Amino acid sequence: MKKNIFLAMLILIHLSIGAQENSNTDKQSTIKPTKNDFTVGVNFGRGSFISSGMSILDYDRNVSGEASTSTIDVNHNNLTNMIGAEGRYFLTNNIALTLSGGLKFSSTPASVSIPAVIDNVSNATILPAYNSVVSDKRLDVSYSLGALYFFNTKNERLMPYLGVSAAFQHATRTLFDPTVLSDGSVRDLGNRNLEIFGIGAQAVAGVDYYLTNSMYLGFSIKPLTFTSVNNSKYPAPGMYARKINNYTIASFVQPMLSFGFKL
Repeated sequence: MKKNIFLAMLILIHLSIGAQENSNTDKQSTIKPTKNDFTVGVNFGRGSFISSGMSILDYDRNVSGEASTSTIDVNHNNLTNMIGAEGRYFLTNNIALTLSGGLKFSSTPASVSIPAVIDNVSNATILPAYNSVVSDKRLDVSYSLGALYFFNTKNERLMPYLGVSAAFQHATRTLFDPTVLSDGSVRDLGNRNLEIFGIGAQAVAGVDYYLTNSMYLGFSIKPLTFTSVNNSKYPAPGMYARKINNYTIASFVQPMLSFGFKL
């Protein structure tokens, strides 16, 4: 599937470049975005959604003390993973406001367990037991708002830039296990809840190269980032929450490719 996506992108780029070369109306001066222009694109790399510290109870049914750390991973990146969209509005020919990110929501309804039916004589299973389905609701949000300054170069297609951004991350988990054990006890008295909120500041450096008057490929990296993440875990309604804080500082991380269009 990933190979097919990239193959389609390469074909689209090739056709667009061919059409550009055959057009007599294309002008170098119109390639770069200018004041009041919009660009939109998709980003490829490692996502910025918070993915650690999601457990509420450990194997011993104790409230977990695992922290939610920054999503930065210095040992892994995936350039075939589409991680969100980005929009830019150019205030001037060199300054643009940016908004990027994505969200994900999923919900699994609960279903109670059904005990097995056993033959008392032969001890054979007449009807198998059905395990319960754990109710699982998940929300993941990651957005970034920033500003970029684009430098002028001799190459009209090349647009290097520096900028800053403010990152916002939010995640929730709501779990409920309706299992009733053989002794009549239950797994959960009520919903288990997890709330995570993270904010950060980032420096951004990158470059865009316009393949045509409206299509570009880009590369960016974060020379410096600071992230603060707060995690609150509620094992049951009305119970004390385990609150955990984490701070992360990193340099030259989160490389990312982008593919976009000028509107």
